[in-house]
Amino acid sequence: MRRMIFAAVAAAMMLTAGNASAAFVLIDNFNGASTDTAAVRSTTGAVGAGSIALTAGDTLSYSNVNGISFGGLAGIPSTTLRLNGISPTGAGIVMTASVNGGTALNSNPFTPVGGFVEWTFAGIDPATVTNIDFAVLVGDFTANGVYAVPEPTTMALIGLAGAGGALGVRRRRKAAAAC
Repeated sequence: MRRMIFAAVAAAMMLTAGNASAAFVLIDNFNGASTDTAAVRSTTGAVGAGSIALTAGDTLSYSNVNGISFGGLAGIPSTTLRLNGISPTGAGIVMTASVNGGTALNSNPFTPVGGFVEWTFAGIDPATVTNIDFAVLVGDFTANGVYAVPEPTTMALIGLAGAGGALGVRRRRKAAAAC
């Protein structure tokens, strides 16, 4: 039994490690003048085919974000936003991000190592996000996508709950077979 629980936890952690892109929810992939989702984009940056170029002073905003189906992310107690595919043209980038007009979270100066930057807003269910605002304070870069991302801890707990449910079903079947 302990081995099964350990295996379930290990499997959940492996599934959520790194780029669990299957669980990401697309907000924008910059493939045209409008988004491929219900969100409405407004920006001072230059949108190209599959990317956006942003420089210091540029903004990137979305409204109608709640029109996107967040599927399995709905009900999660925090929202993590990811700006993906970042290719900087300078030494470092400093940005802010805010949701629903609330407190903006600043990034520390960074040079993207994995090609992305994330902000996590605790206490905000992704399904309740109506507006997202990004502001570039320092740096120039291109990016190729904006996503809502499940946090690894939440995904591990969801995996563990599924394993617990499977264990309960197995026990019931074993008990029924013994009768």
